[in-house]
Amino acid sequence: RYQPGLRASPELEVDIWREANLVEAYATSRQGLALAAYRRGFRVRTAGNAQTVELLENLGLELTPQAQRVARRLHQDLQERCRRARIPETGSRVSCRDLTRWLRRGWTPLVLVNATLVGDVDQPHWVVVVGCTGRLVVIHDPLARTGGSRFARARFEKGLGYRGISCAVVVEGLRDAPSSPAWPGPGPPSMP
Repeated sequence: RYQPGLRASPELEVDIWREANLVEAYATSRQGLALAAYRRGFRVRTAGNAQTVELLENLGLELTPQAQRVARRLHQDLQERCRRARIPETGSRVSCRDLTRWLRRGWTPLVLVNATLVGDVDQPHWVVVVGCTGRLVVIHDPLARTGGSRFARARFEKGLGYRGISCAVVVEGLRDAPSSPAWPGPGPPSMP
């Protein structure tokens, strides 16, 4: 009646649900982060070893069967949107070797770590890797008060991933500038 051309679909339902929902989020997936970056004009790819909804089982949330179905539907929707956007996906664990390779290409990896790497709380946490050598890894932690945090590579490798789930979103650059890195310069962009 109001928009005769509007077709009802599960995708439309998910969009409306996302925009209107006040429920606490279950977790952030690599597909959701990649899609958000893609929608903002970045060329991205993902890597990870989770075959189901990332972190849902690992967070120990006591969800009703209905809430679990909703979380799975949201995850399937994000996967489908990433496929349609042709966002490349590698189904494997993320390693420091991967980080080094991506950084050498001028790409910016956003990786999942255990927050105990940077604090006292055992929970999943996303950080940007800005440097990785044979002995040292430098990250930008959004919760840190100052610039980059440095870790011995062996210590960082122990904190890379969360309870067996390993994943990354890699920003390759802007979609309309094929050879440009995600941002110029040696480190992450300044945060407002």
